Amino acid sequence: MSQVSLTYNPVEDRMLLIVSNNINHPQWWLTRHMCKKLLEMLNAELTLQFELDKIQSLYKENKTNQEASFADKHQQALHDAAGRTEIQKKSTPAKPDALLTTRISLDKKPENLVALYIYSRENHGICLDLDNNGLHIFLDMMLKVAIKGEWGLKQVRSIDNKLIE
Repeated sequence: MSQVSLTYNPVEDRMLLIVSNNINHPQWWLTRHMCKKLLEMLNAELTLQFELDKIQSLYKENKTNQEASFADKHQQALHDAAGRTEIQKKSTPAKPDALLTTRISLDKKPENLVALYIYSRENHGICLDLDNNGLHIFLDMMLKVAIKGEWGLKQVRSIDNKLIE
């Protein structure tokens, strides 16, 4: 089991991603450009999942699932996982060996998991396996930290053109 935290470091003007498990606590710098790309990727993945769920619910003729909007699903996922998240009030100092993220990718895995791969220039990497709720949580964390950093990133829009905040 891993814990993930994101904080904004105003000195570096970057997000610091910390992945903690029982053994170590690797830290990764995420630049504004990398965060923008990651936000776009996460939003695209969640949008695809939402569309697939809508198709499946139409196929099963399940009216309750098809009436909920993407924004509603996002809020429900955050509500369902409220006990799994914690918002840090102050920034966490980076260790001297925090790695600069230079490449990110998403990959589908079995059992509706999505693997988020993060790599450094030195080809060090880490993989976060996220379920649907985990994707919503991570997206929400990134948006909150980007707002704290006053990056002015455009809010992620849902399929029905509502802002996800």
